[in-house]
Amino acid sequence: MSRNTFEIPRRLLIGLKRVLYMPYLPAELAEELGVEEPLINRYINAGAPTVDYEGELMIVGTEFVKWIEAVKKKRRNPMEPGQAFCLRCNKPVEMLGPLTVKAETPYATIMAGTCAECRGVVCRARAKEAEAA
Repeated sequence: MSRNTFEIPRRLLIGLKRVLYMPYLPAELAEELGVEEPLINRYINAGAPTVDYEGELMIVGTEFVKWIEAVKKKRRNPMEPGQAFCLRCNKPVEMLGPLTVKAETPYATIMAGTCAECRGVVCRARAKEAEAA
């Protein structure tokens, strides 16, 4: 969990649909979500909501789902226009011109340019605006 981020496995995201409004032990929640118990314990240490129920540490299922969705939303950092994510630098960087269109679909345009820091090729897909009828 470097830099206050952690991985959210896809099987956990799929399992969130099965979680009920009831208290779960960490092992029960892990079984319900199809993940290992240490992962749930890492989430508890990272701030997942818990309750003390008769001396046992419990997690209310629906509160856990809300917390995971908030963490997912917080992790997203949208890029500014003219930026792309450089895989060499591992961060959003300015795209230097000339920008070329690599591919075009009915829904998106993929543009390529040069990274301002490492001079590598960076690409960015931009959704096309819905055309007014």
